[in-house]
This record gives sequence, C-alpha cells and structure tokens, in this order.
Amino acid sequence: MDRLIMVTPKEVRFRVEVGQTSHAKIRVQSLMHTIPVAFKVFTTAPHRYKVRSHPIIIPPLGEHLLEISMATLSSFSDSIPYSQDKIYVKSLMVPTGKASHAELEKWFSTRKKHVFLDATLRIMFTGNHVLWRLAVNGSMESIEEVLRDTYPSVKDPHDRTALFIAAEHGNAAGVKALLASKCDVNDKDSDAHTPLFAAVLGGHYETVKMLLDVGAETEHQNACGWTCLHVAAAQNRCDIMKLLLDAGANMDAHDEKGKTPLHIAASAGHTKVLHTLVQYGANIDRKCHDGCTPLHEAASCGAEEAVNVLLKEGAQLSVKNHARKTSRDLAHEIGQIKVFDVMHVQQMLEKAARTNNLKTVRECLQDGAYANVCDQYGWTALHRAAFKGHVEIVRLLLKHKFDMNMKDEKGYTPLQFAREAGHEEVVEYAACDSRPSLLISDTFHFGSLFLEVLTLSCKEKFMKCHHATTKDTILQ
Repeated sequence: MDRLIMVTPKEVRFRVEVGQTSHAKIRVQSLMHTIPVAFKVFTTAPHRYKVRSHPIIIPPLGEHLLEISMATLSSFSDSIPYSQDKIYVKSLMVPTGKASHAELEKWFSTRKKHVFLDATLRIMFTGNHVLWRLAVNGSMESIEEVLRDTYPSVKDPHDRTALFIAAEHGNAAGVKALLASKCDVNDKDSDAHTPLFAAVLGGHYETVKMLLDVGAETEHQNACGWTCLHVAAAQNRCDIMKLLLDAGANMDAHDEKGKTPLHIAASAGHTKVLHTLVQYGANIDRKCHDGCTPLHEAASCGAEEAVNVLLKEGAQLSVKNHARKTSRDLAHEIGQIKVFDVMHVQQMLEKAARTNNLKTVRECLQDGAYANVCDQYGWTALHRAAFKGHVEIVRLLLKHKFDMNMKDEKGYTPLQFAREAGHEEVVEYAACDSRPSLLISDTFHFGSLFLEVLTLSCKEKFMKCHHATTKDTILQ
C-alpha cells in the first residue's frame, strides 16, 4: 500500500483578485475500508497558504472537503499561470479513530507513525489579472487553460481587454486563443483604439493578418481621426499597408485635418508607401482642410525623394492651397533649395514646351524633369506642345515617354488638342509613332473621331511598320 487517501483535483486553482485573499478547495477521500485515517496539508510556502482545522481524521471510506486560502499576491513569477509553490497531502492511520490535535501534530512531525505522501498538487492562478498578464507574452496553451474559468471580455484599469493587450504586444498565439473564445474583435480602449489599431501601431504583421481574417474593422478612427492605414503610412510599413488595402481599407480616408494616408507618407518622406498607395489608386492630388496636397506636405517638410516620387506619379505642381501658395512656394519659403530646384525644372519644362524652346526642353529633360506632371488643369508639357503645334518638341517628349493618351481634367488628350487646333503634322506623327496601344486605346475611347483624325497617308505609313494582326485590329 503506497497511499491511504485520494485527493482531487490534482491541480489547485486560485482565482486571483487584487487586494483580496483567494480560496480553493480540494476533496480528500479515504481509501481504507476499516481503519480511520488522518491527513495534513503541507506547502512549500506556509506563509502564503493557510488551511483551517487540521490535521483532520476521516472515517473509513469517508471524505472531507478542505478549503485552502492564499494571501494577496503582489507580483507574478515567470512561471505564470503556474506557481513554483507546491502543496503536499500526507496521511497516517489512526486505528482508534481518536487523537488530540497535539498528538496528530506530533505524529506528523516526529514520524513515530508511518506517514504516507499521498499527493503532490500543482498550484495554478486564474482570473482576469492573470489573463491580462498572460496576454502580453503567454503561450496559447496557458491562455486556453486560464480561459476555462475566466471571462475574457473583462477590461483592465486602462479599459483594455485581454485581446487588445495581446494585439498590442504582438502575441499572435495569445490572439489566436482569445479569438477562439469569441472576444469582441472591435472593442475599444480608453483612447478609442481597437485591437487592430493597436497591432498596426505596434507593427505586428502576423497579428494584423489574424485580426483582419476574422473581420476586424479597418475604418475605425481614433480621437485624431487616424485610421489603421494612417498609422501604417506614418510607420513606413508597406507590408501591413498592403494587408489593410487588400482587406478593403479606404486609402482616401481623412483625419480631423483632412489628411489622407498619402499626406502622412509624403510629410514623412516614405517613398515606398507613396508608391504603394498610388499603385492601389489613392488620389494623388487630394486636398486636406487647408487646401494642401501630398506634394505640398512633402515640399514643406523638405522631403526631396517624396517630391520626386509624387511628381513622377503625376502630381499637379501648380495646385494652390487656401493661402494661394503652390508646393514650390512652400519649398522656397523654408529654404528647401533642392526641392525648389526640382519643381523649378518642371515649371521651366512646361513654359519651354508652350513657347517652342526646344533647347530648354532638352536641358530640362537632361536635368531629370518627369514625364506627365500636370498643372491645375491636368495639362502636361505634351498637352501644351501639341496644342501649339510644336512638332519637334512633341517628338522629343514622346521619346521621353510622355503619354499621348493622358487626359486633362475635362478628358482631352494631347492628340485631340492637336487635331482641334489643326496641327496635322503633330496628329500624323503621333498616329505613326509606333504606338499600337495608343491607337487601339483611342479607337475604343473615341471611335469614329480617331478614324477621322487618321489620314489615308498616315494609315499607309503605319501599315508598313506593324504586323498584320495589329493592322487588322486598328482597321476593325
């Protein structure tokens, strides 16, 4: 015989509450059929755990429900939710069924009788304080164990749920366990932040992905009007931004100042974020409440690379804010010479294209002027040259990848301008410029108008330059 009693459960669970004594119960059952048994509870930390009225004698096959108290915890160990402390239950036989308390204590301490070690019990802490602590970096298994008797939606003193805390710290395992317990994925803290917002703010890619997969709201705004996309733009996290955009986040959402994520990325000089947002279709010339575009923001912050990206992507250089200032004006005011020079080259190009100054156009292109930069009317340098009939400049601009299909704010292309102004040489060159995609596009968009523009001689020249299948497509 190796034991006299059976103890259940094998794990003592204390629900921890701040400033309160915690209690747990164990059941002790005698395995002896004819002889009474005494038992006593020992712990490795007697100053922390207390048991009332013991040692205790129980009759043959009898049982006793014993309460164990634990003093208030001031902190948790690294082994949380499990304690490094242990509880031991020992027993001995009392054939007479009677013994004083002093006698029992003496028997257990001096071992004048054979003492059995019947159970070694593990101590576990549960409750919301434990869950909040585990949410920081606890394992999935530990959190699932605590959730057996802990309600996950209770909030901490900062108005955060356990899910929020796990998301904030990037504890993907904890987030997974808490999501399985049906936590509210859009619950807000005292700063009106959601778990998704906290995960984006912390730059936790995997956590963001998990929250989006269960339908976390992407358009929630904090007190300043920022969405998750604003945060990702500010932190230069293209990877997280793509997750949000693929989940349907509004790339043109604006904060309390009317600024979109593109404004935020421009002012911070985050060029990769700018490229990503533009590729997804963000409005590159969107104005905030003071009339500033992302280009204004980049110029006023001296973000030269961001200015270059925005101009290359077609940002309008001559747009004015409510103070009647262009982005170039702002760059000049704060002494951002490099930014000012980049914008100055673009304006020189527009003027040279309009005035037929071929030499200046060449110099501007050599200095790095970008194709397809628009003014406030949506006109590019190619619009101006085509409208004026400057065929040599048109040729040069087309060689530098200026787009003859580019439309102004009223939907007109440089080709239409040249045709309406009667500049047949420009029209003929544009149509025969070895650009099948241009011709097909114009045919689809303008139909009979394009066929009217395309003269017979131009058709013949074009046929010599392209494959028969391309000819068939154009003439259909």
